[in-house]
Amino acid sequence: SKKAASEAKRRLEKEKQERMEQLAREQKEMTDGKEEVKRVLRLVSACPDGASAPVDAVTFDGMLEMMPSLETASGRGAFCQCAVAKMPKAQLASLALKDEGACLAVLATWLEQVPSKPSGKELSSKMLKLLLALDTDAVDARALKESGVARVVADRFNAHAIPEIRLLARRCAHRWSKAASAAKARRDAQDRKSTRLNS
Repeated sequence: SKKAASEAKRRLEKEKQERMEQLAREQKEMTDGKEEVKRVLRLVSACPDGASAPVDAVTFDGMLEMMPSLETASGRGAFCQCAVAKMPKAQLASLALKDEGACLAVLATWLEQVPSKPSGKELSSKMLKLLLALDTDAVDARALKESGVARVVADRFNAHAIPEIRLLARRCAHRWSKAASAAKARRDAQDRKSTRLNS
């Protein structure tokens, strides 16, 4: 029938367009991706490995400024990996919270944009590992909620097709809910204490 033929034609065109977009993405990874990785590595190359000493202020500010300009999976992956490898927990938390959580908001956008296909597995894994490395006492539930990170992880990754990614996302959610409960318990204890003092 005419309808089925036009449907098939439309589907073929859509597939062709998706293939073209995939090719363009791969091309961009090969050229821009390499450049972005070099930029990230150049910036952090002077810092010692193993997150034993904080990165210097120049590197810290540079990472913060660089983050929104990274457009490829390679560049974004290198950023997440370097942040975890080079920064002690306290500094990683201050990177996440600096400028009213600008870094977390960018991370939420990256999490939205990463493909859920196997091609996005590596970057998804690196981003979720960065989130797991954040100190939940400093980067609390409110910061994660306001930045959109908590919502994106729940919406896109908790039921992910790739088991490894699903597991990392659930570990994030578990850590965050545990931290939120602990914070609530602390607040309640504080309230009881101040009630006793005031009575």
